[in-house]
Amino acid sequence: MLVLGFGNPARRDDGLGPAVVTELEKRRIPGLVTISEYQLAVEHARDAADHDAIIFADSHPQCREPFELHPVAPSDSEPQTCFTSHVLTPEQIVKLTADLFNRRPRSYLLAIKGYSFEPFEECLTPRAKANMLKAADFIAEKIRRGEV
Repeated sequence: MLVLGFGNPARRDDGLGPAVVTELEKRRIPGLVTISEYQLAVEHARDAADHDAIIFADSHPQCREPFELHPVAPSDSEPQTCFTSHVLTPEQIVKLTADLFNRRPRSYLLAIKGYSFEPFEECLTPRAKANMLKAADFIAEKIRRGEV
């Protein structure tokens, strides 16, 4: 199992993906591999190909509290050339994993509810931190039960 948390910790709750990775690392869960990044990149297809399952963890201001977990299907859309904090989507990473490595790990998006993304400040809001801890508990339990 791979948990790939992405986002910018210097933009408050945008750092929820890396924060959940840090929390899961503290728990030393057998069989769990974690990666923390600012954004997704083509190299993450190689990482995904080495695992049976992957959870992409990110902050989302519109999801339900405290978090949502959704399956991720491959996307045929081409990466866009633009200035953005997330260059590739989880769907594009899953597609690249299938196309380049002939691997199709079970893939999920863990959308953690965030509230504040400005000003530049490297800390989570209290509500977002509580959501992140609930998400980490949920993922740890799912792994323990072999459900992901």
